[in-house]
Amino acid sequence: MEPVTKNLTWQQLDITTMTNLYLYGQMTTPASKVDDALIRPEDVFQKDGSVKDPQVIVNITNVPSFPTSTLGMHTICE
Repeated sequence: MEPVTKNLTWQQLDITTMTNLYLYGQMTTPASKVDDALIRPEDVFQKDGSVKDPQVIVNITNVPSFPTSTLGMHTICE
């Protein structure tokens, strides 16, 4: 199965979206959380627990860069 690629801004990648991607492999909460189709088959995971083939790939876009030229960059807290 070919993974689905989603392009999201960092604002769109909120806690609900992250939870849905982790638990259900989709961005929205399913209508029925007890649907048998939500239970992932064992062959999705390798023996070490890693995922064989990702179901969803998320590209995060419009991420603000870390300040490189402001005084805050050089602040030292003592």
